Amino acid sequence: INLAGALLAAVAYEFNGFMYWRNACCSPYAAVITWLPLAVLGAELAIRSSRWLDRGFWCGVGGLALSQILAAWPGQGSYYALLAVGGYVAYRTLLVPPGNVSIRGRILGFLLNGGGLVLFGFGLAAAGLLPRLEYQALSSLADGYGAIEGVRAAWGGWTAEDWKRLLVPGLIYPGLIILALALAAPFIARGRHATPYFAFLVVCTLILAGKSVTPLHRVLYGVLPGFEWMHPHGPARIKVILYLGLALLAGATLSRLGERGRETNFLVTLPILTSLFFVISGAAIPAVSLVALAVANVCLVIYVLFPQGRRMAALLLVLVVFVDLFAADLAILVERATAETGKQLVRIDSAEYYEPTGAAKFLRSETGNAPARYFGFGPHPHGEKRTVHLNNYFDEPDTTALLASNLGTSYGLQSIQGYNAVHIARYDEYIKAINGTSQGYHNTDIVPRGLDSPLLDLLNVRYIVVPTVAQPDQNVLRELKDTHPTVYSDDQVDVLENSDA
Repeated sequence: INLAGALLAAVAYEFNGFMYWRNACCSPYAAVITWLPLAVLGAELAIRSSRWLDRGFWCGVGGLALSQILAAWPGQGSYYALLAVGGYVAYRTLLVPPGNVSIRGRILGFLLNGGGLVLFGFGLAAAGLLPRLEYQALSSLADGYGAIEGVRAAWGGWTAEDWKRLLVPGLIYPGLIILALALAAPFIARGRHATPYFAFLVVCTLILAGKSVTPLHRVLYGVLPGFEWMHPHGPARIKVILYLGLALLAGATLSRLGERGRETNFLVTLPILTSLFFVISGAAIPAVSLVALAVANVCLVIYVLFPQGRRMAALLLVLVVFVDLFAADLAILVERATAETGKQLVRIDSAEYYEPTGAAKFLRSETGNAPARYFGFGPHPHGEKRTVHLNNYFDEPDTTALLASNLGTSYGLQSIQGYNAVHIARYDEYIKAINGTSQGYHNTDIVPRGLDSPLLDLLNVRYIVVPTVAQPDQNVLRELKDTHPTVYSDDQVDVLENSDA
């Protein structure tokens, strides 16, 4: 890849819709996406190295990247990243090794380079992985998602209609011109040694992201340990490795188009024809994206046919891609905020958010010398006629007032409930016994049925934080206040005392 192709690939990779939204929503995705290129780079330079010291250094660099992926997302994200990097090592050592290498040398190269990456990766990650593995065996997920009552073993996954979403600015948008260049790469940049691999990676990723079980699924389920247990839980998550392939393929295509020759002049028609196919595909592409696509194609023509204007055309092309992606990214944040919470994005002052409330200060003073636990209990944020705790809605003012959403941790208080993807299994069983119902695997809340359970007393629950004003239809909340004395009150919450703790 030349300078223009590298710059295009970098912008496409950093600002695609999937990366931008996941960075704001779900940090493990962003961590995997961030470290994956360095892992591949370390693998490539280790394979190219002729000296042992150089090979060891680059295996260490790639292993460091893998260790950070293992630390950030030791489940599906790490599995997918290991597949991507491991597949690349196999491809570059067994199929297209640098130089003329014998069969024995290819196998040895695969074992040395692959083994070096794994040794460094898992070795550096061991301090974080080993305690997690010990915890996992004691957790609610010890037997997998499917063993948990009320949890779907598989959810998500693409359908045939979802493929069109790649063409529309949104959560999975790679950029129209990037997609066009990537699709043209197997024809235009087929001479680049890595092009076949990343084209294969993109195709396999898109297939595996689907809901249907294909022959590829069956092969991998039979060959890869644990893949059949893990992948179906959220097959669309495999897109975490998709965008590296798309970005590098687009960059390789632009680099090849920058080479002079009649063949290159003809090849520029391929991404242009692909762009025209997008326009007539029936996807609901907004006018702004179509304009960006048209300008990008004009830049491509100038880049190929007019060498004297090549630098300016490449710079303008990258700028168009950036503007198109960035505008789509900003729209994504507003759209998702509205769709998921019914509100626009709001600016949060973190110092103010984590400043202890009056209720938190009261509980601190009361539990400093005589440790005790509490939980928050309030109305559902969407207004349903039931009373339930608010653990998932971190930006809700009521949630903060009730000291929910794991806020007790930052305040140094002991709450009996909270939001976490992995719980101690015995504690989940205890909460289920209190409530008489399962809550899946994310939450450990107290629901109305559990308020009278004597098992709450055994947890040393001395305080219950509730809203100051109960709505007319919140009979459970009014009854709770009638049966427990109020020991603290302000304009937002009352703190009730459980004398039987």
